[in-house]
Parts: sequence; C-alpha cells; structure tokens
Amino acid sequence: MKTNRILSHVTLPLAAGMLFCVLMFSCKTFKTYYGNTFQNIDNQKIKRTFRLDLSNQKLSKLPNKIAELKELRMINLSGNTKLNLEKTFEILSSLPKLEVILLDSLDLVNLPDNFKDLKKIKHVSLVNNPHLNFAHVFELLRDFDLEFLNLSHNNLTELPEEIGKISRLRDLKLSYNRLQLSELFLILADLPKLRSLWLNNNEIQTLPTEIVAIRRITYFYLDDNRLSDFPKEMRQMDKLLVLHAAGNNFRELPVELTYSPHLMFAILSNNPIETIPPEFRRKDYSLLALVIDGNKLDEAEKRFAKKMFRRFFIFSAR
Repeated sequence: MKTNRILSHVTLPLAAGMLFCVLMFSCKTFKTYYGNTFQNIDNQKIKRTFRLDLSNQKLSKLPNKIAELKELRMINLSGNTKLNLEKTFEILSSLPKLEVILLDSLDLVNLPDNFKDLKKIKHVSLVNNPHLNFAHVFELLRDFDLEFLNLSHNNLTELPEEIGKISRLRDLKLSYNRLQLSELFLILADLPKLRSLWLNNNEIQTLPTEIVAIRRITYFYLDDNRLSDFPKEMRQMDKLLVLHAAGNNFRELPVELTYSPHLMFAILSNNPIETIPPEFRRKDYSLLALVIDGNKLDEAEKRFAKKMFRRFFIFSAR
C-alpha cells in the first residue's frame, strides 16, 4: 500500500491508532485472546491452560479434570455432535473465568436451559446449526454481558425478535445467510450497544432505506455480496468509522463515501470499479484510508486517483 501525507487536521498518531483498531477488528474475535491453544488437558499445565480446543474429537462427555481448569477462558466444542450438552454446561458453569465458547456444527435443535448459568460468557459462536431454535437461544442469553455472537452459516432469512432482549450485545456476525434486511435492521435497532455488524455473503443486491435504524453501527462488513451502490440513507450512519465492501459489483467508487460524516476507512477491493466520480475531488470529507485493489481503472485513471488521494494516510489501487 502507498502511505501518503495525512489530512492536515488529523494527527499521525490518531490515524495510526485507528488503523491498528481496524486490524484488530479484522481478526476473528475469539482467536485474539489468551495465548496458546491446547487440544487436550496437560496435567503439567493445568494452571496455564487458558484456551482449549476439543473440536471434532467425537466426544460424548467432557474429559476428566476439566473442572480443574480454573484459569480457562476459551473452549471450542464444535463438531462433537454426540456431546451431552446439559452435563457439559453443568461442569463449565463451575469455571470462574470462562468467557468464550464455540458450539459450531453440533446439529443443534435446542440448547439446554442450564446454558443460562454460564453468565460470564462474553463470546458465543453457533455457526452452522441451521435447525437451532434461535428464539430460545436469545431468551437464554438475555442476562449475559455478551460482546460477540456469531450466527454465520445458518441459512437464516430472518432473526427472531427475541434478539432484541440481548441488550448488551456489541458485535454480531451474520455472514453466509440469506437475510431479508428491511426487517432485520428494524429488529437490530433494539440493540442499543451494537457497534459491529457482519453481513458478508448474504446475496445482498441493495441496502434498504431502513438502514437508518442501525445508524449507531461503527464497523460494517458487507464483503462478497452483489451491491452496486449505497443508498443516500447511509449518510445518516453518523457513527460509521469502518466500511468493508470488497467483492461486490461497484462500477464506480460510491459517492456516499464522501457524505458519511465520520467514515475513515473504506475497503472496496475486487470490485469492477472503472471510474471515480468528481465528488472525490473535494477535500472536506472524513475519509483518510481507501483500498480499491483489483479494480478496472485504466492506467490514466489510476495515476489521477493517486494524485487525488495523495493526502490520504493509506491509498491502494493495485
């Protein structure tokens, strides 16, 4: 990427700090904490076991001594379709520091009611459980101080309104579904702390006007859909800092990027962008980093773009 002179009213440390935050949020949240991951319980490292990955081990019950892992922060139980979850949650509820649980690909229909006893859990992943009763799940989660919920790969076309009861939810991942957005955005409006929303790979062709209902979103992920423009209503998303929309159908750089009042980072790689509208010649918009690699700009347009965006902290158009 080409790094250029930053906007005169934004300091370099601030821009660098914001970029660091973007990189952190680009990681899978449950993989960013707690150090090394163990695949089994090592008797010599009981007190130093913070992450335990027991996925796809054909378990019907938890291993012995798991109740001794008082420092455990994260456990991955994905793929163990025969696991007795009621007994599992009973044991895990005794672990005082457990915050992250992955329950992907378990062929779930319901979660046992005692899941609600895991109230210290902050990150929950329920990827690829398309038959799960999500309304019941959201009821169980209502009293959690939940930060991150991953519901990707569940063939969802809508979310039960009960999700509004998870009032402390901050980050919601809904990638690889087929969600109807108008109703979704109205439901998500009931989540006052929601700041990050992933809608990658949802076959989205247009964003509805109801997008104003999620105006508090700060990090918005729309990669690998079928978008060709953004609605004017996006201008009302006055908390939006970071926008990912790579792998869509934009043929010109969306002018809405210049009207979003606080947008700083936009990633639109792998779009068939052929033109850059004249609105981008203005210098009074907030954008300071733009990535449009994999575009269809001709060489003359690329040279002009590099000159136009030379004040940006980051600009890349390879």
